[in-house]
Amino acid sequence: MQRDGCPRRTAARRSTALLLAGCLAGALLACDPPTDSDVPELAPALPNSPNPTNPTWIEVTIGGIPERDRGLLVLPPSGFFIDVHFPQPDAVIPETLGLAIRPWAPGTQIVLSDPVVRRPDGATFSVGDHSNWIAAADDGDSATTGPVLAPGSHTLWATVERRDGATESVSLAVAVRAPTGPSPLAGGQWVQLDFEADRDGDTMPDFPADLATFGLASGLSPAVDIRMESWVIAEIVDRTSAFYRANPSQLPGGDPLAVRFSADPPPRGPYSRICVAGETPGEDAFIGNVLLDPGNLDRSDDACDDFLPSGVFPRELVYYADVPAYEEAFGPLLAAPAGSDPLDIVVLGATYDPGDPDQRARRETLTRGVETFAQAVASVVAHEAGHAMGLVPPGRPGVGLYGGNDGRDFTHNLTPQGDVPEESLLMNPGPTLGFEDLAGSNGTPLPRLRELNFAYLQGRVILDRRVDALHPPPKIESISPSTIRTDGALLEIVEVRGTGLLDSPRVILRGELEFPVLHVANLAGQNGAPDTLIGQVLAPTLAPGRYDVEVTNPDGQSATLRDALEVR
Repeated sequence: MQRDGCPRRTAARRSTALLLAGCLAGALLACDPPTDSDVPELAPALPNSPNPTNPTWIEVTIGGIPERDRGLLVLPPSGFFIDVHFPQPDAVIPETLGLAIRPWAPGTQIVLSDPVVRRPDGATFSVGDHSNWIAAADDGDSATTGPVLAPGSHTLWATVERRDGATESVSLAVAVRAPTGPSPLAGGQWVQLDFEADRDGDTMPDFPADLATFGLASGLSPAVDIRMESWVIAEIVDRTSAFYRANPSQLPGGDPLAVRFSADPPPRGPYSRICVAGETPGEDAFIGNVLLDPGNLDRSDDACDDFLPSGVFPRELVYYADVPAYEEAFGPLLAAPAGSDPLDIVVLGATYDPGDPDQRARRETLTRGVETFAQAVASVVAHEAGHAMGLVPPGRPGVGLYGGNDGRDFTHNLTPQGDVPEESLLMNPGPTLGFEDLAGSNGTPLPRLRELNFAYLQGRVILDRRVDALHPPPKIESISPSTIRTDGALLEIVEVRGTGLLDSPRVILRGELEFPVLHVANLAGQNGAPDTLIGQVLAPTLAPGRYDVEVTNPDGQSATLRDALEVR
């Protein structure tokens, strides 16, 4: 696991930096931008796949992921949306839209003719089940939808007729692989936001002192302090949840992610916990710091460690004290903290009268402070919770989600070209998110989940380290010799001939038991000749009988030739 956070030493005050990103080490490390070698590679151009005749007529996206962030998509066999958009809807006949998915290998072409949503400017199609990789039950009692696409490389073709009689088309190539495990949020994820942590060791929760730092509590009126704390906590939980309820791709339905946040532990586990309280222990200061958990493998991870440290530290928001939006929200409260005004108990109760100018003015002052503080903290919590659920694994597309490899960009959003996205995205490097971004102040939009990250958490794209390019599936034509004797040579040389046989494949002889073919080398075919794999078989270890020959390419695609080898 990698850690989130690149602390900086401070000379005077501890809360001198907001860092949700970067590097971490016992000694101070330089947070450098990525080098050329860190820039993600893009998939190669598609062989034999024509370019669209005019990309302004028709556009295709998967899972709402914009083309600029798409790179090489690896899709599960089912459970995703394909969206078709007409940039010039008046110039085409929407009813003539056709969408087909063609495998590169010989197989069945799938035609999608019934969109789940049809619009004047396009349509949205559904491919298979949307239950986070739920496979058909072995006993046949379940009515869940099984996989729709076979693993391999596929081309999506969309066509539409123009009103002048011409036909336009566009294609998009994708890889399809069977997932090796459940999607990150399969079965759901519960995250408790724990506001009871004691960071300073005084046996008292730190969160009330956090509120006092921003004028949201004073200790002068316990009843007001209790109501303010409940109000702030409820706002933080709800605003954190909103980041994961939002549907950045605008696909059908509300489409929320299967994650729930609460201030109390759930009635049953497993669940993750993020402590939200205090300031960072020691000299290094950052507002949020949580372990990256690729694939959300640990559904009960605990971000409440003071030694590491990890969690969210609201008091460090004072770093932004010189920002105008900070002063606007908290200046009046620091001058007259909650509980210091006799009107506070009134405006927080059932007898609040918005028609009274004094009451309304005080209520607005409290509301502005609560909402600004809660939103800024919620943005940090949502960012760190993203790390706990698997965002953003480093690596090029097909391996990670465009996360960086080092420096301040470590495990945070990058473009396929290795740059920080211009948009305000939730999982961008922390130093790029200012106070107005976190709080949504002065008309600044809140950061949002990137479409690619959202699709990954939904299980609509998968991360498969084997896939770094699009290749046709392998095919085995023959094996020579076709018979091996166990009383002959210790090592028998075998040749496997076929097409699409890549370097470094795995070759298996499969009978009642399976045996590997050793030291496999690939002699690439030329001028139409078949590819040839040369390997060695430890003949005395084989039991007599007939064996299937199975070749698995490094990208996970495989082929089998039945009863291809006889052992005597």
